[in-house]
Amino acid sequence: MKRQLVSFRLHRQLVGLDILYVREINRELDVTHVQLAERDIVGVSNLRGQIVTIFDLVPRLGINATEPAAERHDVVLKSETELAPIRAREGRTDLVGSHDVVGLRVDGVGEIIELGESEFQPVPANLTNLNRELLAAAVPLKDELLIVLDVRQLLSAHTTVRSHAT
Repeated sequence: MKRQLVSFRLHRQLVGLDILYVREINRELDVTHVQLAERDIVGVSNLRGQIVTIFDLVPRLGINATEPAAERHDVVLKSETELAPIRAREGRTDLVGSHDVVGLRVDGVGEIIELGESEFQPVPANLTNLNRELLAAAVPLKDELLIVLDVRQLLSAHTTVRSHAT
């Protein structure tokens, strides 16, 4: 079975996210900063009347970025309500979402990469500078390593993630 990942950059690191999670990708949204929010929360944005919490993945993953990216994007994830029929149709019990709509602030958006299940490998032990709890897998590509986000772990620290274990 093939899976498609949306790729993007976080500083110089190539990161992937299962395309089934992605509702839309926007240029950097205008945000309202929230006092006393954790360091990785950029703020909230009003996206067509819906409040979206925007997380900055650079500090969340522990990436030491020395300069801000020239171009930023916000990857808006599907909510649990949007993921439920996809999970049932695809038989993907690993697809879990948040009750709230969230977005991920990323640097440049890359390509859609199609991969077979056998191409996903465990995260290498030498990636000690990253928050490994938020990584699901690694995929060696021709010129670099693609790390795959674990969306369940990413969302669980800040939002209500619904479990669908049967």
